[in-house]
Amino acid sequence: MSLVNTLSFETPLVLWHSLDGMTPDLPSAVRVYLCENSQAVAESWGNGEGVVVIHSSTYSEALLRRLDYLAQAVPDAPVVVMLNFPDMRMERLLASGVQEIVVQVTDLIPAIRKAATRKSRERAMQTARHYDALTDLPNRVLFQDRLEHALASHKRSKHPMGLVILDVGRVSHPDEAYEHSLHDAAIETMANRLRNVTRNSDTLARIGPNTFALIAQNLRQTRNLSQVCDKLASQLRRPMTYNGESITLTGCVGAGLAGESDFDANTLMLHAENALTGARQVGGNNYMIYNARSAEDRIRSGLEKAIYHALEHHQITMAYQPQVSMDGRTLYGVEAFMRWDHPVFGQVPPAQFIPLLESTGLIETFGLWALKASCQQFRDWLESGLMSDSARVSVNLSARQFHQPDLADQVLNTLDEVGLAGRHLTLEITETMLMEGSEHTADALARLRFENIAIAIDDFGTGYSSLSDLKTLPVDYLKIDHDFTRSVGTDDSDKAIAGSIIHLAHSLKLKVIAEGVEQAGAQAVLSELGCDEFQGNLFSAPLGAEKMPAVLSRCA
Repeated sequence: MSLVNTLSFETPLVLWHSLDGMTPDLPSAVRVYLCENSQAVAESWGNGEGVVVIHSSTYSEALLRRLDYLAQAVPDAPVVVMLNFPDMRMERLLASGVQEIVVQVTDLIPAIRKAATRKSRERAMQTARHYDALTDLPNRVLFQDRLEHALASHKRSKHPMGLVILDVGRVSHPDEAYEHSLHDAAIETMANRLRNVTRNSDTLARIGPNTFALIAQNLRQTRNLSQVCDKLASQLRRPMTYNGESITLTGCVGAGLAGESDFDANTLMLHAENALTGARQVGGNNYMIYNARSAEDRIRSGLEKAIYHALEHHQITMAYQPQVSMDGRTLYGVEAFMRWDHPVFGQVPPAQFIPLLESTGLIETFGLWALKASCQQFRDWLESGLMSDSARVSVNLSARQFHQPDLADQVLNTLDEVGLAGRHLTLEITETMLMEGSEHTADALARLRFENIAIAIDDFGTGYSSLSDLKTLPVDYLKIDHDFTRSVGTDDSDKAIAGSIIHLAHSLKLKVIAEGVEQAGAQAVLSELGCDEFQGNLFSAPLGAEKMPAVLSRCA
């Protein structure tokens, strides 16, 4: 039997679903689709036409469940609820996204018109605030709201639900002028492909420059999540055409099941991101689903709990890596790194605990502590004569720190508190953070540079900034990512990239620091290319403050 029965074909269109099997008594000019359940309503509204009318004799939990489902499956659909009798709890229906509530059939047609008009206005306002301009997909703000709503619905229904994250790899073009347009074309292509292979009832969003997310609700079985992931990953395996050229796409997919994360949005996101990291390590445009039963994940769960007390238990320390001239004779400064020494887990790698700090929201507290500790230590070295008056300490900022409204105040207050001049501090931010910065963050950077604090772009060459961008960005240093410096002595392509970065920086009066230099051959090539400074295990690995004097004694 068909889920939808067409009664008549005049306008307007009403998608009718009654919890009690009631048939509407409406004028013949009204087109009515009778829908047997809320899934049929969602499927029928897939073309974006009509007003949904849900009838129930009384207010009930069953009514709320249907409205929850529709709010996720067809969030743009105007919804009218018709009850047989007034109910004091009707305000809860409005809070669930319903536009109009009626108790008289004579009020139904005016309510349908009002609901359609009101929803149209809401959509116009939401599009500007909640949708990505390039793809027209929900942005991260709307996605987060949809995820919270979906988890609340999942908690009641217990139907399997998954969160899938797809990350598109970097696409490059020999001509830099095409880099931005090629990146946008790749993202638009993936957005269209993903739309075509996902259900209307699921939420597909763009949550980052290269990242999509999918909320897959009401899966029939848990194993269906694997099918969803495979379908999404397969879109990465197809090349795209750009200006008549075939461009290979790369990427990976990670997913988590809500049932394994106690209905918590942050934990579910963390599980999907951990799976994404695993898929990235495997490579080959693959996917991975988080498995909470693995030994590695049990350790990660323990780390999540332990990180909350790491500072108060004095388990966090700072390590410092020298930044020196290309001949290793002159010390220009040090970069500070956080280290976590746990009594049970031992030395926890930064690649494990930094994402935990970000996902738990502790990164701001730990980041401010690291800034203060590094500045205090550097002041002590200056006072003891270990560091020259021109040396600097470099401290990394996380994305959350960078976007804090009081960033400049925090940094300047810290310098005042410890008694360190701004000319001794460099703040390192990533290329992506700088490109995504707002007018507010630009003002904060300008204020910091006014106080002689230097700004360095970390991991340069891994993002999407161009020459025209760098002309206006408030930076002093470019740091060549270790992915290039590691093989610069043996790979002609990496050598060419490093040489281009150095030439570009010098033409803009910027200095260049090569990080991750481990081989003498790489050091020699970078020196030949004109690089200004380097850091890496070739000179010294990051060390505790107590070991620095012996290492720095090698410099003039």
